[in-house]
Amino acid sequence: MFKRVPQYKEAGFTLLELIIVVAILGFLAAMIVPFAGHLNKSQRVQMTREKLESIREALLGPENTYDSQGLRVIGGYVGDLGELPKLYPSRWDDATRAWVWDSMEEEMYGTGQPRALWAGGTAGESPGAGWKGPYLLPPRDPYPEDVKGLSWSRIEERRLIEQRQVEGKLSDAWGQVLYFIKEGMGPDASLLIVSAGPDGRIRLPDEETPGYNAAVEENQDNIILQIRHTEWDEGINQRYLGEETRRRLERIREALLGPDDAFDPVGRRLVGGYLGDVGRWPQLWEWREGDWKSVSFEGHEDGEEIMGQPRGLWIWHEGEGIAEPNPGFEWRGPYLTKPWGKGEEEVLRDAWGTPLRFALSPEGDPDTLTVTSAGADKDFDAEEDNQALQIKRNQWLVEGMQVSGSVKNETPKKYIYNEESGQWEPAPADQQPPDAVFKIKLYCRPEGEPLELTLNVPAGESRSFGLTGEMCAGRRKIETEVSEPVFSEVFIGSGRTQSPPEEKLVFIVQSE
Repeated sequence: MFKRVPQYKEAGFTLLELIIVVAILGFLAAMIVPFAGHLNKSQRVQMTREKLESIREALLGPENTYDSQGLRVIGGYVGDLGELPKLYPSRWDDATRAWVWDSMEEEMYGTGQPRALWAGGTAGESPGAGWKGPYLLPPRDPYPEDVKGLSWSRIEERRLIEQRQVEGKLSDAWGQVLYFIKEGMGPDASLLIVSAGPDGRIRLPDEETPGYNAAVEENQDNIILQIRHTEWDEGINQRYLGEETRRRLERIREALLGPDDAFDPVGRRLVGGYLGDVGRWPQLWEWREGDWKSVSFEGHEDGEEIMGQPRGLWIWHEGEGIAEPNPGFEWRGPYLTKPWGKGEEEVLRDAWGTPLRFALSPEGDPDTLTVTSAGADKDFDAEEDNQALQIKRNQWLVEGMQVSGSVKNETPKKYIYNEESGQWEPAPADQQPPDAVFKIKLYCRPEGEPLELTLNVPAGESRSFGLTGEMCAGRRKIETEVSEPVFSEVFIGSGRTQSPPEEKLVFIVQSE
């Protein structure tokens, strides 16, 4: 028997149904595509704003960071350098298809780039000692193919290359170059960072029409970030002025004691500057009766400081040092640049413009020189923000110091032959050459008698010596004499060191 199998018709769409489905899909696509484009535009706008904020942070540091006085803590490039970065122009090299950065001029009307944020400068120009970058990663072109086929030789294509070729330039979310415009000069300059926006159009300022105009048609959809000097001026000025004041105090320290990086051949700190040269505290001067008068402890109460300006750091005055100082002590200035101003205005100041206070304490002949800045409030009595530099007497005057060395008499000894022993032996003393009489003087203070001694050194022998006393650190003169005076030098360090060291401070003599 045969089993009957049911027959089924194949399922499917009619032509009418297909037409309806296609129409619906088309309708949905018509709705979705503009919506997707709108989202894409919004996303790019948001991404561009985030990019601008990242540049702001590279310039000023993180927002909402404040110190104990409520001042914003400025970081980034401006925090380190105290000013906005220079905007460097570039030129296109069609042969290499790349931008060339070989100009040190600044372009403030939009086409310059703040290369110091990632490269430190251009054309070999140094970014400055305070640069701690990079503050941004070196920018890359996100769409390198969008200038393919364009040539700088075709004038109509230059704008496209300038806008789209962004390798080494900061760009927005459309891959278009960002424009940087400075308005104002110096510390009051403001910075505009501008994206040409979705339509890619922009009208930049120039020398004839300075100032960005947001009202013109081309700039209607531009995306702009403005950094006003008020965002960083107060905070950065206080920080910068504080740091500059510290630098000025350090320059004064160097003028008095010499540079911190001055060492002898074995790495021991050397004292130089005014104190190393002159060997005494600088004379302080005050303005009285229309002229600068020297200040002394006479007429002051016991324990009272004297105050004035150390004019000897930049100009020599009679009475500044000893009239006839010992050899090796002399004024070799100027040690500081002469301050601006005339008459009573010729004073050393902090970065806030307040005259620095120089005070010598009377204890210890005297013991300490203190240099004080009144700080941002310009009030010496309100000590919270004062800055001070102290130099102690023992930093340049060493008590109980001993300079040691030796004297070697290279005159040959006389020998006689001993027939009994069959050996040569030193001749008797009365047959030997006379001892070398060696006189040595160490001029270790600017006035007064030197430390001195006389050594009798037999022929062929050496004698050690040591000169002990209170000594001014620095380059000191040694006078030695056998037949006539000869001067040499020894460097005395504040840590009781000498250079050359004892084993190398050797004087060679011969008997007459």
